[in-house]
Amino acid sequence: MDTKHRHEDAAAVRAEVRAWIARRGLTHSQVAARMGHAPSWVSKRLGANPTVPLLLDDLMSFADVLDVPTAEFFRRADSTQDRSINYRSA
Repeated sequence: MDTKHRHEDAAAVRAEVRAWIARRGLTHSQVAARMGHAPSWVSKRLGANPTVPLLLDDLMSFADVLDVPTAEFFRRADSTQDRSINYRSA
């Protein structure tokens, strides 16, 4: 997988975490407090221009606070990929 696709996938995962925060009716500040972090910690990982990588441990912490399986964060990223295979003979 090239760098462009990794960045697109990471952006999709971040967007899905933000969507779950909104679905739960929470603010980033509330999520940060429940995780024991400052609001800037969330912003650095989920912001439009993240300055810190979003690690699996971070995703697991978000999942715990949001009461959602960690895999849910990857569904949108996975569903936006073109997984079609062309089996036609050349």
